Amino acid sequence: MSPMQQDDEDSVFHAQARAAFDASVAAMDGSTRSKLNQARQRALGATRRADRWLPRAWVPAGAMASVAVVGLAVFLALPSMSHHGADGLALEDTEILTASEGIDLYAEDPEFFEWAGGTVESQAPAAAVDHG
Repeated sequence: MSPMQQDDEDSVFHAQARAAFDASVAAMDGSTRSKLNQARQRALGATRRADRWLPRAWVPAGAMASVAVVGLAVFLALPSMSHHGADGLALEDTEILTASEGIDLYAEDPEFFEWAGGTVESQAPAAAVDHG
C-alpha cells in the first residue's frame, strides 16, 4: 500500500470517527451535558489553582539553586589540591610505587636518591627539644 493510499484511508477513518462522535454528543440529554461541563470546569479550576501555587518564573531560580548546592557539596567533598603536608608526600610515594617503570629505574643512581631524600629530611621542621 502506498503512502497516499494510507493517508486517504486515515482521513476516511477520521471523518467516520468524527461523525460518530458528533452523533453521540447530539443524542446526549441536557442533564448529562451539564454534568460533563461542570466536571470540566472543576478540572480546569484545579489546574488554574496549581498554576498559582508555583509560578513558572520561579522554576529556573529553583533549578539554579539546586545546581549551586550540588556544586558546593562536590567542592567541599573533594580534598584540597593545595595541601602539601604528610598526605602529599604519601601521594607522591604511592605514585612512585605504582608507576609503570617500576623501582628498577631508581636503582640506576642510588646516591642521587639518598641525597634527595636527605634534603627533604633536612628541610623538615626540627623536633622540639626539651631541655628540662
